[in-house]
Amino acid sequence: MPGYEVSWNCYDRLISHEMKEGPGGVPYYDRDKFKPELAEDMNIGDMSVTFKLKKNAKFHDGHAGDGPRTPKWSLDRAVSVGGFPTFQMSAGSLTKAEQFVVVDDNTVRVDFAQKKTS
Repeated sequence: MPGYEVSWNCYDRLISHEMKEGPGGVPYYDRDKFKPELAEDMNIGDMSVTFKLKKNAKFHDGHAGDGPRTPKWSLDRAVSVGGFPTFQMSAGSLTKAEQFVVVDDNTVRVDFAQKKTS
């Protein structure tokens, strides 16, 4: 858990959720409303989601990273490292590095193995 807390506070995700106020004023994530973090825009298709990345994104030390190859590396690792990250990714049908595609210098696409079922 401490490692999770550190990474959550040090690294941007592609997107996150907006916050809402719950009973007693306790904030929680609104699962129906997304907000950009590393991605400035996203386009959701039937079997994929494409993220346009912020051009000025940098690591905490000022390093610019490697455009879409940086989130691709993180996603590739999550599906292959084993343990909780791999288990969590598989819940969304994300199981292979080939599902994460660098489209161009500012774009990464995630291809899903199956459509969402209600």
